[in-house]
Amino acid sequence: MRVLTDHIAGSSKALRKCRRSDVKANGQVSKSVFMPRAEGQDRDGLSVSIQSNGFNDLHRQRFAVDGRQACSITVSVVRELNPLDVVPDPMEDDPTHSLIVGIPDRSLSVENLAAAEQFARQLAKRASPFTFPEETAAPTSAIV
Repeated sequence: MRVLTDHIAGSSKALRKCRRSDVKANGQVSKSVFMPRAEGQDRDGLSVSIQSNGFNDLHRQRFAVDGRQACSITVSVVRELNPLDVVPDPMEDDPTHSLIVGIPDRSLSVENLAAAEQFARQLAKRASPFTFPEETAAPTSAIV
């Protein structure tokens, strides 16, 4: 299993939980998925997890439950929206947890709200629904 260091490769996929209703039939993700919460709880950044085959079962349990699913965006695509970045923020229960940082705190001003909405719109345009690979079965051994 890969544990994040201080840099996330641009080719990595960042997974973000969303409501199934946040993904339109054509696969377009709603901007609300990337909008920081109104009371400033996302000042540190928007929570994502970095997709890694060794963590698919964990991420499936966290993202694909109760009318929710995952959407993904490539880290290099986030970084194209200067000054946004994706930085590691490992948690005990998810070593791949990271944050999309650089989105203005919408609770501080009307200008910040407008900028946050613009970033959310741009991120949503670049995101897509994510389907986890089939669950990995435990290896079995044949007795001959």
